[in-house]
Amino acid sequence: MTQYGYGSAGDVLTSNGSGVLPSFQAASGGSGDSFLAILSATQTNATGDATTLQVPYDTIVIDTASGFTTGASAHYTFPTTGNWFITSTITYNTADGTSGYILVNDLIATSNTFRNISAIIPATGSYFTILSTSIVAVTAGDTLLVNALVLGGAKNVSVLGSGGSPGIQLTTISGYFISA
Repeated sequence: MTQYGYGSAGDVLTSNGSGVLPSFQAASGGSGDSFLAILSATQTNATGDATTLQVPYDTIVIDTASGFTTGASAHYTFPTTGNWFITSTITYNTADGTSGYILVNDLIATSNTFRNISAIIPATGSYFTILSTSIVAVTAGDTLLVNALVLGGAKNVSVLGSGGSPGIQLTTISGYFISA
């Protein structure tokens, strides 16, 4: 701890309490861990008949802790114990406008499931997005995956990817560390 002067690179000016001069100290708090992955390849006719699709995110945009695994078993392994803010979007397209659908977006973090459910009756070729956000308490080594599940029709509901278009992110998962 340097009480006077400039401190070291990365130090922050910290109060030492009432009546005591502040000092430069090493920063404490968040780890800075964060991630963002997207689905670029559309999963055609993936659900609609109660088939569960583990979203196969295939493109990593941000992964500061190298915890993301892509592909059919895509998941994030948390590097830091604590509270994380997680956001997931799944964009669907249905070919069958005659059925009522119940859409389920599951965020599964090891032993905790956070479920966002929506019921709709779409027109043929409708696009719809479910957004899920949660603050999740995890232990380092826990994993996070996302399941897409649509009930109420035939297996003709697709989970849309970006199609390789830059800037278009239709189905995503992201998160960042908040606090211990």
